[in-house]
Order: sequence, then structure tokens, then C-alpha cells
Amino acid sequence: MAHTVAGSAAVRVTAELVVWWVVLRVLRLVLTSSVDLLEWVVGSCAALVAAVAARAARVAATGRGLIRVTSRIVLLPPLLLGRAPGRTR
Repeated sequence: MAHTVAGSAAVRVTAELVVWWVVLRVLRLVLTSSVDLLEWVVGSCAALVAAVAARAARVAATGRGLIRVTSRIVLLPPLLLGRAPGRTR
């Protein structure tokens, strides 16, 4: 069952990235007048990077990602000093 849930999460992430990539790629094609091969390749790579950044921003904005990042930042100073919560010397 866990494999199915993880698999469906991977499919959702992949689908989201593909949708972002297609939208950004179409937008770039609409805004440029002529496209040669090099421009197509560079634009596709830039759209892929932007799609990954857009997904990361969406995950961070939902709260789950923000809570995870915030909790790690809060725990960082004690960990760097060797005083992890729950650890005694």
C-alpha cells in the first residue's frame, strides 16, 4: 500500500512539473517571433528550471513545506552547538 501512495505522489509531482513546463514553454513561444533550434533548447531548459522553482514555491506556500523548513531552521543552532533537543551531556 505504501508503494502505491508513493507512486501516486511521484505521478502527481511529475504531472505538475510537466504542466508547468508546457505552460511556460507555450508562453515563451507566443512571446517570441521566430525560434531556431538553439533557442528552443535553451528555452526548454529554462522552462524546466522555472517549473521546478514554481513547484517548490507552491509547496513552500502551502504551509507543510514552510513548517518543515521553519522547524529545521529553529533546530539548526542547537545542533551546530552540539545541544540537540533531548540530548544530555
